[in-house]
Amino acid sequence: MAFQIGADIEGVESVLAGFKQLSIGLQKKYLGAAVGAAARSELASLKAATPRGPNGNLRRSVGVKIEKTIVKPWEMTSAGKGGKAVARIGYRRGKTQKGKQHGGNAAWWLEEGVKERTPNGRAFKIALNSTRKYAYLKPLAVQTLSGNAVFLSRIRAVRGKGMFRGWAAAALPAIERRLKSSLGGFLNKARDEAARRAARRSGSRR
Repeated sequence: MAFQIGADIEGVESVLAGFKQLSIGLQKKYLGAAVGAAARSELASLKAATPRGPNGNLRRSVGVKIEKTIVKPWEMTSAGKGGKAVARIGYRRGKTQKGKQHGGNAAWWLEEGVKERTPNGRAFKIALNSTRKYAYLKPLAVQTLSGNAVFLSRIRAVRGKGMFRGWAAAALPAIERRLKSSLGGFLNKARDEAARRAARRSGSRR
C-alpha cells in the first residue's frame, strides 16, 4: 500500500492553451520536462527530511517518476484532446534499471507507524540472513540447533513520523511556484521545436 499527496496547479490556463496548439508528442515531451524539473528541485529537501536508517536504502530510494499520457475522453475540457504529464516524487520500490531493488518499502511504516504485534505461536523468528544484514539485530541473535536466529515475544508499536506529509506541506507550494514560473519557457521551447520540424518538412518537399 502506498500514500500520495497531490496538487493541482492553477493560474496557468493560458499557457496550457498554448500547448494545446502543438502536437500531442510535443505536449507530452515538454510538459513532462516542466513538471520533472519542478519536482526534482525539491529532491534534496526530501532526502534531508528522510532518516538514513541502518543502511541508507530509504534515503537512496527518493526519486521522481514522470508519467506522460494522453488526456482521456472523460477528462477533456473545451480545449479538447491533448497530452498530460504527472510527476510523482517520493520513495521508489521495485527493481532499478540495473536489476537491483529500490529501498522504499519501509516508507509506509515510517510515515504511518505500526501497531503492537504479538505472534500466533510463542515468538516471532527472524532468520540468520536477516541478523547478518541488519546490524541492529546482531546483539539480539541467539544460537539454536538450526543456526543463529532472533526470537521476539512481541513487536512494540512505533508512532509514525509523518515525515513525508511534513515535507510536502512545505515543498509542494515551492514546486508549484517553480512550475508556474518555468512553464512558459518550456512552451517557447516546444514552439521552437515545432517550427524546426515544420521547416524540415517544408525543405524536404522541394
